[in-house]
Amino acid sequence: MQKWRTTRSTSINLFSRARVKNMNLICGGGGEESFIKGLIQKKNFWARLVMDNDSSTVASLRQVSAHTIELWVDKNHSVKAFSNSLYGMSLPKPIIDYFNYLMTNSIIEHKNNSDEQSEKLKSLVPHAFGDHSLCTFHENEEEYEYKRLPGKKPLESLSLRNSLDELMQRYVNNAEKLSPAASTQANESFNNTVASKNPKSRHYSGSESFNFRVAAAVCQKNIGNTYVDRVFTKLQLSPLKTGLSQREMKDRKMQKRKLFAAGRDGKIRRRFLKNKRASETTRKHRNEGMTYESDVGLSGVLDLPLEKIVSPIIAPFEEIKRFKLVYFDTETIGLGPTDQIIQVALSDGDNLQRLFGSNCSDQSHSFRKNWA
Repeated sequence: MQKWRTTRSTSINLFSRARVKNMNLICGGGGEESFIKGLIQKKNFWARLVMDNDSSTVASLRQVSAHTIELWVDKNHSVKAFSNSLYGMSLPKPIIDYFNYLMTNSIIEHKNNSDEQSEKLKSLVPHAFGDHSLCTFHENEEEYEYKRLPGKKPLESLSLRNSLDELMQRYVNNAEKLSPAASTQANESFNNTVASKNPKSRHYSGSESFNFRVAAAVCQKNIGNTYVDRVFTKLQLSPLKTGLSQREMKDRKMQKRKLFAAGRDGKIRRRFLKNKRASETTRKHRNEGMTYESDVGLSGVLDLPLEKIVSPIIAPFEEIKRFKLVYFDTETIGLGPTDQIIQVALSDGDNLQRLFGSNCSDQSHSFRKNWA
């Protein structure tokens, strides 16, 4: 019987046609930057980059490129950075959730319209403080009710408004980058797939299997888990039916989970779980105090008030010597609180007695009187 083996050339020919479609390029480190610079030198360039706001990759690329490179920021990273800034101002969580709600709706509602996006962002802070001159609620200003703010009333602090205006101006100035409402979730998903087959804790990049691992991740992204069966078919091998059914089931589950996550019920579920985790963390902090935080060991929280610890009371050794130690073991008919004891064995080192039956409690009482 002829054996078919996988060769490096066969695998490269098999996977070289795989392409990751409808995906933007994430830039956030030296590896991606070097990769793009190499493409620019070959007169291939990206007209648009979608990335977060955590790196200066685009500035470095514009220095070495003669082409116009446009930057779009990821909407999820932007909203999260905005939320972190609000937390840094020590605002209550209901107010933070309210401004996150306004920011998210503004980005989605005015997608691909930078002018309207800018005007909407300018009106968010005045709207929260009862000034509706820049928004559409100025016609019914007296009847307007803030359903998401505490007390259903507008905010009043002047210093808070100045701080929020300064923070919001940063996003108003970058409304053109925010207006496309771009997202890098597809890239993050693909990166997780690559990491599952090429863990960062292992140095596979220096091995011959690196190309195969990345190629397998590309095939799983484009085709699904059933790409393995296509590999078997290409190599003229017979895949197992059980394996095929399992991989098809995984693809169906993935598609079902994807549809649920994109729907309204999935978003409500995620918000519910997020609020549940937040309330659980708050409850634990209230009951147990701070247990985990960055640099918590340097904040003095772990310092114990030694003067308040009461020393245990230890009986004198002379009083302990007059006690007789009795060791016992029990056997029950089960582990429930109402299960009966069917056997008790007691020993003080010199004597041993076993009690059986339902009258173990009575016998042990007399046994205790005789040995006391």
